[in-house]
Amino acid sequence: MINFYHRFIPKIAEILAPLNAYLVGSKKRDKTKIKWNPETDASFDKIKKCLADATLLSHPSTDAKLALVTDCSDFAMGGVLNEITPKGPKPLGFFSKKLTPTQAKYSAYDRELLAAYSAIQYFRHMLEARPFALYVDHKPLTYAFKQNSDKCSPRRLRQLDFISQFTTDIRYVPGKENVVADSLSRVCEIQFSSLADLKLWESSQNSDPELKGILEGKIKFSGDLVKVQMPDSEISLYCIVNSESNRFYVPGELRRKIFDNLHNMSHPGIRATKALIANRYCWPNQNKDITNWCRACIPCQKSKVHQYTKAPVSQFLPPDARFSHVHLDLIGPLPTSGGFRYCLTMVDRFTRWPEAVPLLDAKAETVAIAFMFNWISRFGLPQRVTCDQGGQFESGLFQMLTRMFGIQCFRTAAFHPSSNGMVERMHRPLKQALMCSKQTWFEALPLALLGLRTVPREDINATAAELAYGTNLRVPGQFFVDSNIGIPLPDYLSRLQE
Repeated sequence: MINFYHRFIPKIAEILAPLNAYLVGSKKRDKTKIKWNPETDASFDKIKKCLADATLLSHPSTDAKLALVTDCSDFAMGGVLNEITPKGPKPLGFFSKKLTPTQAKYSAYDRELLAAYSAIQYFRHMLEARPFALYVDHKPLTYAFKQNSDKCSPRRLRQLDFISQFTTDIRYVPGKENVVADSLSRVCEIQFSSLADLKLWESSQNSDPELKGILEGKIKFSGDLVKVQMPDSEISLYCIVNSESNRFYVPGELRRKIFDNLHNMSHPGIRATKALIANRYCWPNQNKDITNWCRACIPCQKSKVHQYTKAPVSQFLPPDARFSHVHLDLIGPLPTSGGFRYCLTMVDRFTRWPEAVPLLDAKAETVAIAFMFNWISRFGLPQRVTCDQGGQFESGLFQMLTRMFGIQCFRTAAFHPSSNGMVERMHRPLKQALMCSKQTWFEALPLALLGLRTVPREDINATAAELAYGTNLRVPGQFFVDSNIGIPLPDYLSRLQE
């Protein structure tokens, strides 16, 4: 009965190891007495309890995301196939197997690779033609597909080749969190602190000693703080009111959360982060705090380039109108994420509005459809398009598309990416934001684009969203948005046109 239900019991090989030791070398009708000891007694009682408390499995759904979590100890390997649901991960099945004496002598890397290979073999019927992520607690394994194949043994190459037929999305999860009960509790969680609780803001402001000192005149502060009632609420919060926007006073315990929420979207530089936060919030020594936190940001230190190529200052004439001149480029192949390996990047020359569209492949048809569906359908037909001499843009299909819509296509010089510098320069902060994120690039892309669109740019002294829409976009932790209630639509249109 235990063998029949073994797939529903996690870590069964580890539990049964003391009992299975008696089967080594025994024959079918061997009547040799077994020397029972406390270890085997505990193993027997534990397997009975596990059999009685067998985990309730879920019926698989064809639309749900899958995640395979594997692990390997010194004498057994195991895994669990989870289905990601709005209520959290639900197990679809378990895998467990005792290592052979030869396998037990493998290195930690080879044992973890063997566990992933064996688990995929076991759940092959459920994983074929389904995108999924593989979670391991051995971090070097996440670079398995980036290493030099000359350094791999034939066994490693064979196992990696088999795994690559199903997925190349290998993620690291710390060993203390790599347990079945909550192994994937953080997979789909967006890493933002909740700052929408108005009661939390009210209690924090009331108990903040610096705010009390400012109101009593003991602490110098640039700006007059007044209480403003929140929309659709009876709660009032202190903020600086001016003609442009309301800047909320942030109490001490919430300042780092505000910084993390805004900075972690796209990890902009110090000056851009200061402008991004200063437009919405205020507190004493704000610039000093932001500078220190930006310099101490570990993802920024790991991902950003600190030696920049200096070029002479040049003047380039801007286009006559928004969305009239678009720069296109293609990046990839990237690590497979959500089934996507390429990304079509587009930037409007006038507003600096960035777009990045994940692509399954780099075929000319795929690129043309992405440009049509994600740019032309939203912003209309541009007058000019600048792109490099990639095969996708030189194809007859793309040329026919531009001729049919009356779009002038300018091509840059071969092997001279600086000729298309508008979109090439956008790649740096975009890639930095994706590298800084703990998620895969496909999952991190939407928030990274939101950050790029809302960060003030020094060359235009505005954000891309302000130039594109006439107003900024709302970001996490922002309570107020520009209100246009009571303004007639013709007057509002005239204001935008101005």
